[in-house]
Amino acid sequence: SICEGCFVEKERRILISFGAAALLGLLAGVVAPKLFRMGDGSYAGFFSLYSFGKFAQLPDSDFTQLFWYLLVKRLRLICFLWMSSYTPFGFFAHLLLLFWIFFAGGMLLSLFLLREGTNGILLFLCCLLPQWILYVLAFRGELRLYFSKYGIERKRDCGIISGREGEPREECPAEYDRATRTLDFEKTYSGWMRREFLSMLMLCAVGCGMEAFIGMRLLQVIPGLM
Repeated sequence: SICEGCFVEKERRILISFGAAALLGLLAGVVAPKLFRMGDGSYAGFFSLYSFGKFAQLPDSDFTQLFWYLLVKRLRLICFLWMSSYTPFGFFAHLLLLFWIFFAGGMLLSLFLLREGTNGILLFLCCLLPQWILYVLAFRGELRLYFSKYGIERKRDCGIISGREGEPREECPAEYDRATRTLDFEKTYSGWMRREFLSMLMLCAVGCGMEAFIGMRLLQVIPGLM
């Protein structure tokens, strides 16, 4: 229907905007170190193998503290992003976050390549894996919650949960009248939202654990091997 098509087109435009923000951020991040000569001096020292080798000196207690620090930071961010979805600022919050994440990732990769050559690719992967697999899944869940608001708007505006659906009100069976249909949908939608939200938080928390205890261990081992 025309109504359905309008919402689908709106969601498609949003996805294109998110993809464009990610691509622009990545390109800007890759170009920035070369443009501003960040491969020399203090930046190069910080992103060197020697600097990452210092992680080998960290005691286990520091990794536990790091986990709690990451957990608070990551959960705060993803909850803020989720809450912003229900405000006019939500679209721009997602745009800014995607741009910043891909900008930071691109800049990190570029700096590693400038400093360590092809070994920089391995260091870059050590900074991402395995935690970012979980973070991406958590962000995917957050996006599902973000787009769900367009789904419920589409169902209401197109009559899917209002008893209209292209047929006269008096011809609708009693069990599918407007009140019953809307109540059933809202119960199903509410349950789905709770499951999706808890899954998002769980994936984020597990990702923080992987980053603190596995990702940091890799940064202890890999530079020594290289």
